[in-house]
Amino acid sequence: MENQGWPGFEPDAYNNYSEGAYPPASGYAQQGYTQAMPSAASPQQNKSTNPVVLGVILGLLIALIALGGFLIYRLADDGAQTASTSTEEVEEKSDSKSSDESGSSDSFSDDSSDSDHESSSKENDESSSEDSEVWAENEQKATPWPPSGATEVCTSDIAVNEVTTCGFASNVESGYRQLGSNGGTVYGVYSPTTNLEYTMVCTNESSTLAVCTGGNNAVVYIRR
Repeated sequence: MENQGWPGFEPDAYNNYSEGAYPPASGYAQQGYTQAMPSAASPQQNKSTNPVVLGVILGLLIALIALGGFLIYRLADDGAQTASTSTEEVEEKSDSKSSDESGSSDSFSDDSSDSDHESSSKENDESSSEDSEVWAENEQKATPWPPSGATEVCTSDIAVNEVTTCGFASNVESGYRQLGSNGGTVYGVYSPTTNLEYTMVCTNESSTLAVCTGGNNAVVYIRR
């Protein structure tokens, strides 16, 4: 090729290179630049981060184990408290039942004792009443009514001799009752017949008969 007049163009300079070979790029070799390639992370950096990850995982495992142990402890404690509460309730019910049975037994025993006491008291009263009736009958048989010496029977409880009126005898009987069961002296007994007052002395002849004497030979028989 002929020089076309371009400055610095030398056609023969490219003829010295074989096919596929190229001259060095203009300006790059002289300036000393090299092509930089990205490099992978160094093994030293990977080794420095692995212990941190392992530490985090290990801490999580320890926290999970501790949490599981705490939950198991709480469940076991709640179960023990529930069982204890159930046992206490059963014991309370058993004690209450025993107390009720004991109370019922005591009440039954008290009722039975009261019933026996009432029955015994009633039997004693009946026996005492029967004894009194028998004793009174025997006394009446021993002291017949009207008694000997009485000439007139005023009432079922009063009898007199021949010189005593029934009106006066009634006043004597009232004074005698006021003295009580021991007898004694009755003062100021009024006589409707003579319109006078007399003193009578009353004596218990037996358990069923009292005899009052005084005045003008007056005799009053009183059934006790």
